[in-house]
Amino acid sequence: MTRHFVANKNLSGLPNFLKDSMPSANENYWDSFKVTTADVERLYGFILEKAEPITTADLVRQLIEARVREEEERRARYSQTATLYQPKLEYEIGQRVIFSELDDAQGVVNAIRPGDNPRLDPFQVITVRFDDGATREFAAAYALPHPLNEDRASTAGASDLSPDDVVREYGDEIQELLIEQLLAEKDFIEQNDRWLLRGLLVNMNEGYLNIAEAAIEQA
Repeated sequence: MTRHFVANKNLSGLPNFLKDSMPSANENYWDSFKVTTADVERLYGFILEKAEPITTADLVRQLIEARVREEEERRARYSQTATLYQPKLEYEIGQRVIFSELDDAQGVVNAIRPGDNPRLDPFQVITVRFDDGATREFAAAYALPHPLNEDRASTAGASDLSPDDVVREYGDEIQELLIEQLLAEKDFIEQNDRWLLRGLLVNMNEGYLNIAEAAIEQA
């Protein structure tokens, strides 16, 4: 199996195969935010546990806090299971490497050789065998500027900002996306900016349903 990576146009001095092998740094996590199935399931459980109408703002806050926790846990795994790939680092055969730009794909370094571009300072080329059996070459000991060599940018993710910061800077956009998604979900009911689960109303007769709707309006 062959992996194909997008070339980074800023790497003017690198051989073509190295340009293709070096993934570009993530754009900001929240700039590219999308509501996922996991988000919807998490909010379903949140409302089910509360068993009461929840405002859109509270759901947005719950989603953001969960994403931040998830990202912190993901980053913690870097140091526990593998080294986060950065072109500037040197690697050893047998070393396990994780690629944040490839959805946390992991692999093992199984070959190292010198780079062969005389126009550049010396660098290395590592061959990584991924867990799915694919192999690919990556630059290593490459000290020139590259987005992945910037410690913060190379792992730009949900936990770069606090939940309060995210709400302040991205809350409106996230709320708009969340409302659009929840309105498309048959299990969610919205009235006057408050949400309840349809399943909580299934066994109610019409009179109780009217009471529930009134409770949503007055909550």
